[in-house]
Amino acid sequence: MENQPLVSVVITNWNGHNVLPACLDALARQVYRPLEVIIVDNGSVDDSLEIAGNWQPPAGICKKSVPIDRNLGFAGGTNRGIEQASGEFVALLNNDTEADPKWISELVLRLQARPEIGFCASKLLLFDERDRLDTAGHGFSRAGAGFAHLRWSQDNAEANVEQEVFGACAAASIYRKTALDKVGIFDEDFFCYYEDLDLDFRLQLAGFRCLYVPSSVVYHKVSASSGGTRSDFVVHMSSRNQEWMYVKDMPGTLFWTRLPAHLVYNIGRFVVYSIKGQPLPFLRGKWQALIGLRQALAKRKQVQATKAVADSELAARFDRSWFRRHFLDHLGRGK
Repeated sequence: MENQPLVSVVITNWNGHNVLPACLDALARQVYRPLEVIIVDNGSVDDSLEIAGNWQPPAGICKKSVPIDRNLGFAGGTNRGIEQASGEFVALLNNDTEADPKWISELVLRLQARPEIGFCASKLLLFDERDRLDTAGHGFSRAGAGFAHLRWSQDNAEANVEQEVFGACAAASIYRKTALDKVGIFDEDFFCYYEDLDLDFRLQLAGFRCLYVPSSVVYHKVSASSGGTRSDFVVHMSSRNQEWMYVKDMPGTLFWTRLPAHLVYNIGRFVVYSIKGQPLPFLRGKWQALIGLRQALAKRKQVQATKAVADSELAARFDRSWFRRHFLDHLGRGK
């Protein structure tokens, strides 16, 4: 593709020798050029560094390696990669994925056609069940919590409707570099989980809209590096980071009007995790969120200074079916 803008693809890897080769091979098959592939290694102790070093991309794809001597989490590691990005667009891709050859080209096509769109979400399908969704972009509920849209659903007609959504799962997403320059990149205090939802919210506040592009397909081995979507680690980190996101990002009157629903949500989630035998990781996360409250409030001032949309406009993008999203669905297969 001649005269196309450079796209930087950031892969954050940690002990990914079992998944990284398939991810890189799929990138080599991308039809879009030019690409800049930035491989960040988060202190791996396996042979990931060797795998990344030996990977020889085809013509039109250049490679950068960013080794880090310790695990900075998804947020910190990905930030180190974004800081090295030279492209007009920055795409993020998990190491435990396999991207369809048209993954990048479909995203860039939408960004070029629609200048009002600041970032895009790909269709993420389960790696081992390729007719079932991991996520079709992010939603955000009136209870003040994010969720993966259509998670665990069949890949049906609803999943193939191109539409605006609240945000993008960072396992496979793309952003205008100018949008990231305005709102900042990931909050490294989050370490991992909800860091992408926090970025979604900050981008929405600043007036950037997100488009779900179902023709941009990626297959995902969900939570391959963190023990699965139901692990105590995931419950703990999500429980903590949800609260930091709410405190930082929920603006003005919405902070107070949505607070009762948010408290009900937390009580209900405690019941759900108690049924699943995980009340302690959930409570530890809330306690850590409380300890970090002062720092979150300080960040709130910076986040709200970028606000460019009315509270009513933002509230219109919140999902109304929050009881089903957060309680009924999660008693099933979800996290």
